[in-house]
Amino acid sequence: MEAKVKISKSEVMKQAWKSYKLYNGFNERTKKYSKILLSFSVCLRRAWALIKELAAPAPKVTSIITQEGYNNFYSNTKYFGD
Repeated sequence: MEAKVKISKSEVMKQAWKSYKLYNGFNERTKKYSKILLSFSVCLRRAWALIKELAAPAPKVTSIITQEGYNNFYSNTKYFGD
C-alpha cells in the first residue's frame, strides 16, 4: 500500500491566488470593477491539480541494463523456477 503524500493547503491557496491575480490583472493600478477572466474556483482547481501532480511520487522504472541481464540469463540457461 502506498503512503499518502501530504499536500500543503496553504501552498495550494497561494498558487491559486497568484494565478487569479495574474489572469485577472489585479493590482493597485487597475480599476476596481474590471472584467473577471477566470473565477477563483477555476484558479483553485488548476492550482490543486498542479500541486498534486508535482507532489506525486515518480513511477518506478526498471533499469534497461538489469532487464537485459535478466533476458540474457533466462534465454541462455535453463529455468529452474527460482
